[in-house]
Amino acid sequence: TGPATYIPGQNTLVEADLSLSTGLRAEVIAVSGQRVALSSGQVSAEPFHGKPDGAAVFVDECGGGWTYVSNSEKGDSSKYTGGVGALYFNARNEVIGYKMIQKKTRRNCSGGRTWWATWLTCEEVSG
Repeated sequence: TGPATYIPGQNTLVEADLSLSTGLRAEVIAVSGQRVALSSGQVSAEPFHGKPDGAAVFVDECGGGWTYVSNSEKGDSSKYTGGVGALYFNARNEVIGYKMIQKKTRRNCSGGRTWWATWLTCEEVSG
């Protein structure tokens, strides 16, 4: 084996306003309220969701890519503007798509990936 390329806790680098450990790198791929730049040179039809929260990654077994899914904690007791968004990547880790896969909910805070490779999302309510 060769030398370690990732050293946890050794925050020696700053990229995209993040302090990173040795061996890591960061790149901004989506900003809330802005359309997502796609590898095709186009932009997504929908802007990236606001207040991103709980998230998971799913492997695309057929195409070799992967999908990043995250909750949107937008909304309140009368505004149903939250949901779940999905960023799609190809096998070269290029962004090839973005869309909201769950809409018209509010404050989607909790959730998670299941053993069956599905996503559960939960609205956060009080009272």
